Amino acid sequence: RREGNRATGPEGLLDLGDRLGAAEASQGRYQSAWAAYSRSLALEPTSGRAQNMGNCLMMLGQAPAAVPYFQRAVQLNASSADAWFSLGYGLFKARQVKAAVEALDEALRLQPGHPEASKLKEQILQ
Repeated sequence: RREGNRATGPEGLLDLGDRLGAAEASQGRYQSAWAAYSRSLALEPTSGRAQNMGNCLMMLGQAPAAVPYFQRAVQLNASSADAWFSLGYGLFKARQVKAAVEALDEALRLQPGHPEASKLKEQILQ
């Protein structure tokens, strides 16, 4: 391996893991996508990677298992309205309604009018 070789260096491995995860998810192979994102998250934790892992679990119908990944996404980037929305959605699907509303409130505080957060909160409160 040559120094700076993006394809085999740490950055290249991260990029490859993210691209593989996205490709697998786009084909509906969420377990494989989760595994690819998991490797990248272990090498370099980011909110987006944790969110992607949670999203894969949600697509597999595993909301309770997804919640810790959404919590990690918020931990890694507490100013991300999308991370807070994902946490709220995961909590709602895991039947933790009060906590879901609190997460959605934070998403709306960070991004007033966040379309998905507004819609889900309205749905919950009906």
